[in-house]
Amino acid sequence: MAGKSGDVTDEEDMDVDVDAQARLQNVTLGMKQQADELLLANKLDKALTLYRELLMHLTRSQVTLLQQRELAISCHMNVLAVLGKAKRWSSVVTEASEALNVFEELQGAQGATDIPFEEQQRENVVLARAYYFRGFAYLKLGTFQPAQQDFRRALELNPEDETIQNDYKELQTALQAEQRVKQFLATSMKLFQAGNYKAAVEACVSALRESQALQKTELTGLIHGNLAAIYVKIKDDAKAIDHYKRTMLLTRCGDKPTAAQNERVYDILDSLAGCYSRKRDYSSALSVIEDQIKLFPSCPDRNDREGMMYLNGGRICYTMARYAQAEEHLEKGYRVSLKASNQLDTALNCAYWLSKAYAKNSKIEKAMETLDTTISEAEKEANAAIITDLLEKLLVNVGNPSFGKLSNILTENGGFVVMFGLQKYFLTS
Repeated sequence: MAGKSGDVTDEEDMDVDVDAQARLQNVTLGMKQQADELLLANKLDKALTLYRELLMHLTRSQVTLLQQRELAISCHMNVLAVLGKAKRWSSVVTEASEALNVFEELQGAQGATDIPFEEQQRENVVLARAYYFRGFAYLKLGTFQPAQQDFRRALELNPEDETIQNDYKELQTALQAEQRVKQFLATSMKLFQAGNYKAAVEACVSALRESQALQKTELTGLIHGNLAAIYVKIKDDAKAIDHYKRTMLLTRCGDKPTAAQNERVYDILDSLAGCYSRKRDYSSALSVIEDQIKLFPSCPDRNDREGMMYLNGGRICYTMARYAQAEEHLEKGYRVSLKASNQLDTALNCAYWLSKAYAKNSKIEKAMETLDTTISEAEKEANAAIITDLLEKLLVNVGNPSFGKLSNILTENGGFVVMFGLQKYFLTS
């Protein structure tokens, strides 16, 4: 009853609290029942949304969490069931870790009071399932060591669970297979280094058979990459291309690739472009390089490869008589290489092909300007053998009659040419 001031009395306040708790209990139980029905109907996304909404209410405060302890635990376990059914293994790992933290919090809040044996057993079963869910997810992700830790903990808590026992056996089989794969790969590497390529291929194929049962995409991709490298060495570019493609598919899996995965794909594309070029399949080579160019901004550790990437694209375009496109790539490669340190050789190569592309497009003045600038830059570092070789190529271009008047460059660089004994590369017009 209200007091004279109109305030609610302690008794009425208690009644209000009880009523509020009862309403909350009814709402949460209704949501839980609805979510359970959605789970049974295999409407996983809707069930997951409802379980998460319910958990948000239940974990809003520790008081509510303690009052709704059993309901919160049940919701966490059902979220794991939904994610497991959807095979969202990374999410299972995250959710199981969160659930285990909540269980630990609940146990801590309960204090060190003696828990009846039967209640302790029930808690152990729930904890075992949470560890099992996470361990099984690790198994499916191919992360076997943490999987083994979780399975062992689950079996300690509930040694009679046949599902845990059976999947733990599957994990042991996978661990043994992984060990065999690593042994085959080590053998293949030794054979490859010894030049015994046929035996190296056989060892890799054996590793591939073992790894397919493991469903470890990263390991399988590594094996395909090794096979591709061996086939490149024995000049079987067709087989190398096949294995590089498989490696790329396995490396690219996942919605949000990491920088390391992007860089791995970039390197594979680089190797693929080389294989296609050697097969004279220039259209495919150019397509691969264009994929590299698109991927390049996501590869921070490949900045030193930008000039070479554009050089490769430009050379292929020139070979395909796409001179305007060759100019575009080679100009970018030339600019990047000149700015970078220790990339003068790439800059000289870009200048060589760029001057040829300019000449094909009747841009003789631009060709001469490029060669003049580049030779001046190269003169600073001409002590390196590779730079001298590239200068020879450039000077052959300079002396080519198709470049028109050469008097300026011949005059400015004549002493330089004599110094390196390159007079023979100048052609008279």
